[in-house]
Amino acid sequence: MADQDLKEVAHFLWEAGTLKTAHRTGWWMAGVRDLESVAETRVAHVRQAICARDTDKLECMLQGLEYRGQGYAGAQRWIDNSRARIVTESGRRLADELLAQSPLDWLRAAMGEKR
Repeated sequence: MADQDLKEVAHFLWEAGTLKTAHRTGWWMAGVRDLESVAETRVAHVRQAICARDTDKLECMLQGLEYRGQGYAGAQRWIDNSRARIVTESGRRLADELLAQSPLDWLRAAMGEKR
């Protein structure tokens, strides 16, 4: 995957992270009060399991970066631990791209602003 592609994927992940705070009114009207849920998937194939684990570590690292960006310095531990546990080459490259960006770089890019 090219560096520009990784940059765009990282921008997408930052943007998707902001959507976690947007409530889905349909579920709210149905009486669901805890709108974020975690789904576990069991993967039989070893490669898929490794990618799934890296995905989980990337998401945990991204969440830590979001919290750090909000001023929670204690999130650095999760960022560091998650990054250290990513094993695939593409996962490590994407993690490094996320670490090189700030939480609102995706928005600046979407608005055509230069950093």
